[in-house]
Amino acid sequence: MARENIRLQSASPSELYSEEWLEVQKLMRYALSSAGLPRTQEEIDYLLHWGDLYSFRESRVEPGSGSFNPNQSFANLQTVRAFDGADLVGYLYCADNTSGSPLLRWSKMRLPHLRHKKYAWLREVATHPEYQGQHVASALGYLALKDKKPKQGVSAYVWRENEAAMAAAASLEMEATDSQHLQVFGEGTEPVEQIRYASSVYDLTRELLKRSELAKLAISRTKTQRNAWLE
Repeated sequence: MARENIRLQSASPSELYSEEWLEVQKLMRYALSSAGLPRTQEEIDYLLHWGDLYSFRESRVEPGSGSFNPNQSFANLQTVRAFDGADLVGYLYCADNTSGSPLLRWSKMRLPHLRHKKYAWLREVATHPEYQGQHVASALGYLALKDKKPKQGVSAYVWRENEAAMAAAASLEMEATDSQHLQVFGEGTEPVEQIRYASSVYDLTRELLKRSELAKLAISRTKTQRNAWLE
C-alpha cells in the first residue's frame, strides 16, 4: 500500500447508501472473522446482522433506537472510511454520547459546565486484514476527532478476547475505567468481557499523530461532506 493511494472520506451515517453500508458490513465481517477471536462464524454473523442489511444500517443511523442502548443519547453521528482505489479498506464510527435521565442527557449535551460528560464514543473500527499494521485506523481516528474540543472525553469499548484491539488501546495510552460482561453474540453464547477505555481528544489525537503519517494527511484538506477527499 502506498500512502498516496489511500483516500479518506467522512460522512454522516444517514448519507451512506444501502450499497455502501453493505460494503461496511462485509469489511467488518471479514475483519472480525480474521481477528482470531474465540467465536464461530455464526456468532459473528449474529452480531453483525448478517443477511439483514436493514437492521445493520438502522442501528447505526439511529443508534439509540434499540433496547441495547437504554438511557443513552447520541449526537454528531459520523462515519469515516478509507479507500484504496475503489476498495473499502477501513471504517470507523464515532458519535457524541451521554447517559442518564432525559434531563441529565440534555444538560450534558448543551450546558457548558457539564459538557465534559459528553464523550466522543468510538463505537467501532475495522481495517481490512491486508492493511492492518499500516496505521489506517490511526488516520480514521484522527479525522473523526480533529474538529472536536480538546478537553472532550473519548470513550471506546474493547473486548478482552480481542488481543489486537486491547494492545492498540494500551499503546494509545487510553485508561481502562470499567468493564462489564455482555452477551452480544446471541442467546446461549459465552458472554464477552467488554472494557471501557477513556482518554481526551487532545491526548488521543496527539498519540494518533505520533503513529501515522496517514493521520497527518487529515490536517491538510478536510471537509465533512461526501465529496471531501484527502490526498
